Amino acid sequence: MKLKILLVVPPEESYIGASAHQKVEKGRESRPKLGILYVATYLKTHQPDVEVKVLDCTAEDIDFKQYKLVVREYEPDLVGITAVTFTIVDALRASEVAKTSFPQARTCIGGFHATLYPRETLAQPGVDFVVFGEGEITFDELVRELKKPIGEFKKVLGLGFRRGPDLVINPSRPLVNNLDILPYPDYHLVNFHKYSHVLSKDATTLALESSRGCPFSCIFCDIRRTKFRIRSAGSIISEVLHWYEQGVRSFFWVDDNFVMGRERLLDICYRLKKESLKIDFKISARVDLIDREILKTLKDAGCTRINFGVETGYPKFLDYLQKGITPQQTEDVFRLCKGIGIEAFAYMMLALPGETDQEMYDELKYLRRIGATYASFSVCSPYPKTALFQKLLEEGFIKHDYWQDFANNPTKDFVMPLVPGEYSAEQLRNIQADIMRKFYLSPHVLIHRLREIRNLRQLLNNIRLGLKILWPQ
Repeated sequence: MKLKILLVVPPEESYIGASAHQKVEKGRESRPKLGILYVATYLKTHQPDVEVKVLDCTAEDIDFKQYKLVVREYEPDLVGITAVTFTIVDALRASEVAKTSFPQARTCIGGFHATLYPRETLAQPGVDFVVFGEGEITFDELVRELKKPIGEFKKVLGLGFRRGPDLVINPSRPLVNNLDILPYPDYHLVNFHKYSHVLSKDATTLALESSRGCPFSCIFCDIRRTKFRIRSAGSIISEVLHWYEQGVRSFFWVDDNFVMGRERLLDICYRLKKESLKIDFKISARVDLIDREILKTLKDAGCTRINFGVETGYPKFLDYLQKGITPQQTEDVFRLCKGIGIEAFAYMMLALPGETDQEMYDELKYLRRIGATYASFSVCSPYPKTALFQKLLEEGFIKHDYWQDFANNPTKDFVMPLVPGEYSAEQLRNIQADIMRKFYLSPHVLIHRLREIRNLRQLLNNIRLGLKILWPQ
């Protein structure tokens, strides 16, 4: 009998909050979940005898009641659910709902939360397996073992499973060094026209990935000092051409540092330009990896916006974060972007340890000076198992590991603590909302936003975002 696999992005009904503007973050437009699409495509490619269905509940606006009906109708042998820490409560609920809807189904949770806390996740009710680390090969091998009368789950690296009353966590799987062995995500497994971006000029925006990992040392980041691996330029161009032929004209590269590897970057851009594609794409980059030649080459290839991790305009806070850049480098690169015609987006971090409210508001002056086109403002929040969290724990600012408590017992009433200091969480959220409002209501930003609107969908996305910024409560 053919195995039926259901891969799920669960409904978001108990989102526990993030460091970004909460109302904007929770209610933003749908964006592709590349991890689960990579897993689904790899499985479909390597085991064509397996039936694979992907259900993105957030994009399709499916609640748990509707999700339950889908499971009952599909009758899957295995339900794989993706989760980050902010969505683990909903992922666990999706696992339990799958069990009650179709008791024969087994469940598996993967994603970054399971990678950080594999044993704790497996210990939760209704979870049969966990996949930790990069999931494509691990999940494929799990399905192969499920086909057997008695699966040898112990030999699958990167897998956790139940054996009677015991929880078994296998050794980790090595990282995939050659990313070209992974087929690029098949967006036909979902309704990819549901995916957009509020800043996109096109109604549909697809996320692509050209590399994994980051060798830099930012202490707030959960992929700090991880091995950097790349796809070949040929593989990347092939993927862009494929979706271009499907009518997609707007792309967003999810790489933390798309510009890593100068010769590789220039090769990709030259090839894109040679194809004469009428596309626009957005990337993320560090300011210390950018110069005029790179910006000009990106612009010629179709790049319209670069997201930079600016964080702050204060050298003392950049040093604290081990960012490895200076405010002057940021100012120089933003000036270059403006001259060449590429929008510069600044990711900012407020309420850094020891930062005053005046220093927070002074970031607006810094953004005006460097000419940021767009910005987002996050409240500094020590994420689980990051170097920042460990540093604050060792320094006594954080008294106990509340993330470990949450991993042991994930509940929807959990509120993510912010960096301890003289301001309450409510005060910091009010400052965050006020700074965002002041930035986006400044004349040069407002006029730029209006000029960039190209279609009805983009107009509606901007209106929704504007309302959330003006009235965040």
